[in-house]
Amino acid sequence: MTLEALEELFRARERQLQSSPSQLKDNLKQYKKTVQRYNHDTEQINKEFIRDLKRWKVDAHQLVNTIHKITETTRVQARASTELFDQLQYLQTRAEFTSPKDRDIYKNTAEQALRLAIYGFSPAKQQDKEA
Repeated sequence: MTLEALEELFRARERQLQSSPSQLKDNLKQYKKTVQRYNHDTEQINKEFIRDLKRWKVDAHQLVNTIHKITETTRVQARASTELFDQLQYLQTRAEFTSPKDRDIYKNTAEQALRLAIYGFSPAKQQDKEA
């Protein structure tokens, strides 16, 4: 990865992370809408468990620990996305594309990896604040 590309990655990430909480939330919503879904099931809590969940009592320490574990998982995913972006940027300097369409697909893939990294670090930061 070139130094310029790495610097741009961190500038983009910092701009996203320093935006207002409402702007960050809006950006996350928009990003979630653009990500293609591969399973067509609804992503919500099974209604059969809602009554049981409402009766379930959890102490604050257990809840905060759970949030931190989820946050760490989110950070690992963001770091993996950053690594993917890094590798794609490196390959971009080495690869020769046979057509402009191939180059565009490659650039879009690198851009998606960058967005995934940014939107992985953003929720982790927000989760830390909420915990």
